[in-house]
Amino acid sequence: MEEKEIINYKTKLTYKGETQTINEWSKITGISPQTIIERKKRGYPDYICLKQESLHAQSRTICWHCARAAGWMGGCNWSEYCIGRVDDPEVPGWDAIKVNRPGIFGHNSRDDGGLSYIVRECPLFIDDEEIGDLMQWV
Repeated sequence: MEEKEIINYKTKLTYKGETQTINEWSKITGISPQTIIERKKRGYPDYICLKQESLHAQSRTICWHCARAAGWMGGCNWSEYCIGRVDDPEVPGWDAIKVNRPGIFGHNSRDDGGLSYIVRECPLFIDDEEIGDLMQWV
């Protein structure tokens, strides 16, 4: 059985070649240690755990605005993975951060512990608003 990494105030993070504990990074950045710990538990890389601005905007994935995400326009590996149709969720050529969001994706048919991605760029992206504009003329 695989042991889960324990993340606490003494956990070390590295940013720009400098390694400090979460408690030390909190003093340096002004971000509460609880916020850094929570970000790390969600699977964010160290440099994102230490971002001073809110991650709310950064945590938005472009998939929520993609016509392929709902199966339109042929879908994609990620949307097909979410419903259990393919085994590899990654889309070749995308810019995405793998994160762990337990309990958020209950609709996912897989027992993957909350595997998710924040997709920032994707070669398969089709803006659903553009498709909606086109559909009114069909």
